[in-house]
Amino acid sequence: MKHAGSREKYHYSIKTEMIFIYIIISVIPILIMQIVFYNFSRYYLEQKINTLTSNNLSYIKNNIESDLEYYREILYRAVTDDDIVENEIRVNNGDDFEKESGSLKLRDLLASYADIRDEIADITFINKSFYSVFYDKKSLSAKNYVWDSWTTPEKKQIYEAVHDSGRVMLLNTRHYYYNNEEKYLYTLGIRAWNVKTGEDLGILTLTINEKQLQNICNITNGKKQNVREYSFIVDKEGTIVSFHNKKYIGSILGRTPDGYDIGNILSAVPLNRQDGIIVNTAEISNTDWYILNLIDKNSMFYETTMLLKITMGITMLIISVCIILIFLFSNRFSRSVNGIVQEIQKAKQGDFSAHIKLKGERELIFISREFNDMILRINTLISNLKKQSEYIYEISNKRREDELNAIVAQINPHFLYNTLDCINWMAIKRENYEVSEMISSLAQILRYSIRTPNEEVTIFEAVDWLKKYLYLHEVRFNNCFKSEFDVEDEVLNGRIYKLLLQPIVENAVIHGFKGFDSGRLLTIRIAVFQDSFIRIIIEDNGNGIPKEKADHLLSENQGSGIGIRNVYERLKMYYGDKAGMTISSGENKGTKVSIIIPRKY
Repeated sequence: MKHAGSREKYHYSIKTEMIFIYIIISVIPILIMQIVFYNFSRYYLEQKINTLTSNNLSYIKNNIESDLEYYREILYRAVTDDDIVENEIRVNNGDDFEKESGSLKLRDLLASYADIRDEIADITFINKSFYSVFYDKKSLSAKNYVWDSWTTPEKKQIYEAVHDSGRVMLLNTRHYYYNNEEKYLYTLGIRAWNVKTGEDLGILTLTINEKQLQNICNITNGKKQNVREYSFIVDKEGTIVSFHNKKYIGSILGRTPDGYDIGNILSAVPLNRQDGIIVNTAEISNTDWYILNLIDKNSMFYETTMLLKITMGITMLIISVCIILIFLFSNRFSRSVNGIVQEIQKAKQGDFSAHIKLKGERELIFISREFNDMILRINTLISNLKKQSEYIYEISNKRREDELNAIVAQINPHFLYNTLDCINWMAIKRENYEVSEMISSLAQILRYSIRTPNEEVTIFEAVDWLKKYLYLHEVRFNNCFKSEFDVEDEVLNGRIYKLLLQPIVENAVIHGFKGFDSGRLLTIRIAVFQDSFIRIIIEDNGNGIPKEKADHLLSENQGSGIGIRNVYERLKMYYGDKAGMTISSGENKGTKVSIIIPRKY
């Protein structure tokens, strides 16, 4: 029952896997493309809107600067107008009659300047006694509602500020109430003087309707605005100069490290604050005023977000339809696959009588035929392997016996020992002690080499054997080289396989010192490495090995590298991955072989 349950579970996973494959191959790339496209479109649109906003902000700034410059020109023309100057002198210095007639004429002259632009609400001449002559478009009253709305200290402060500024001075918007109507006006003022005589006459002010600033700040250029934005004006202290909701004019915005704190006025801004507001700032030249441009982020990406939602909706609909189709058409396929899986499971468990019988899908029939052929070949191969393994076992045993017999037959140790002993006594009898020492060393070397070739010995024994072995080579090559041993006492009792180092030492003497008569040195250093290992370094100052050849010594059985390769293979056979071997050499730079083996006692 458990086996059948597992097959049933696998049966349903076929459909699931097909759906997963469809999602991975089709759906996920589509979703990724949609997200990438959306982010790219959002980024591109944001850059474009930022450019358009910057251009719009520049357009607003240029229009305001142009208007303010035009108002300055009006004031400059007025203060240098000879008729106006003449009547200002009469107002200041004449008797009552001249003062009255001068005021009437001055009022008519001022009216000609005020009528130049519709947004000019008032133009006023004020002398140092605070006597004013004015023209107000909206009021025919003799009362100057603009100038007289100021208190005496305020008049004095404004008069002195304008008089001493030396240029056209800009005053913030102020609330006025006359003729049963509220007015929000801002003022430009300039010192009035007689250009010919230099006589100080007073100041001249031009009062402008603040609504003109709002119209400029929020123009649409006759185009439909997809992005909702709103602009207003503040001074450098954060005092609101122009705003569509007039009750906020004159209120002060707080400052933040990034600019102005607009939190207190957001409720009055005609924008959707849900997704945030982008704030841009531009300074109006030759003033202390700044344009604050607010942009509704939601409106910036409304079309892109809507397009993404529509696309995602269509994509999800397509995915749903495809999944339904997969379920409808996968039932028959999954049943056939399930039958194949059952027979494969039987073969997996060792039952090679498994046989698939299918009708229908050509691809699955081909698989079933191939499977049946494979099972047949497996059965044949198993039978053949049994016969071959028996034969190979017999051959292997016989071959091992022959090899051992051949090794034993290669040399008769007793004959060699007796012969060398006899020669040694003859050398001693003739007092040829050097020959005696060489024969004695050779005899010890042979005894050491022939006795149990693959046994482990102490490092002390291995080093003692190497010294005798190198002694014979030193004599053989007329002492063209010397050997030095640097062995730590801690490692002398350590264990190492016999003759493991001999091929490396022999390679250094035979090939490394070839062609030299003297001055060569072979150094062997053995020390504890990282507590658990022993490091053996065999280094010579001989011919060295070309780098390209040294790099392949451990992987190729060629020429003089066979012995070193055999050492490497023995290391892996004896110690596995716990041992390591590296070769560092260069042509005419000597050779350094480093071996690391586990520390054993």
